[in-house]
Amino acid sequence: MINCIAVDDEPRALEIIERYCNRHEEIRLLSIFREPVKALEFLKQEKADLVFLDINMPGKSGIQFVSTLQDKPLIIFTTAYHEYAVESYNLDAVDYLVKPITFERFSAAVNKALNLIFLKNKARERVTLAGVVFFKSGAQTHQVKIGDIQYLEKEGNYIAIHLKDRKILVRENMS
Repeated sequence: MINCIAVDDEPRALEIIERYCNRHEEIRLLSIFREPVKALEFLKQEKADLVFLDINMPGKSGIQFVSTLQDKPLIIFTTAYHEYAVESYNLDAVDYLVKPITFERFSAAVNKALNLIFLKNKARERVTLAGVVFFKSGAQTHQVKIGDIQYLEKEGNYIAIHLKDRKILVRENMS
């Protein structure tokens, strides 16, 4: 079960997101917000795994909203504008839904978020008591002793794990 919120200045858009969330057993919609500032206040007190976020809103855009977050949840942009799509991916958005949003497209975006959360949880489970970490790189899984890791380096959408004798590329973000 993942906790989410929705932020949009259009009541109709929030109704649709709420209805779609209610159709997913894996999602719990904690709250909806018409004002981004109130959503930011909420996120300071509560943890959300996912935010459905409009881009064009009065006072603070969705882009500005994301850049002010300290502990960033996953973001799915929900907007009527195509032109911000590239910028949304620079902000590590999970997906970019253009209104009107169909349930099928919404579900595909939610499934991406669920998969990312599953992978993050699996990553936390990698470290064993024996001091070994498992990394998935492409179709291969690498077993690495923690002591053999020299350093980590961000390479675009990948993390390069530098070992004494080789480098492993893993498609994950640095956090």
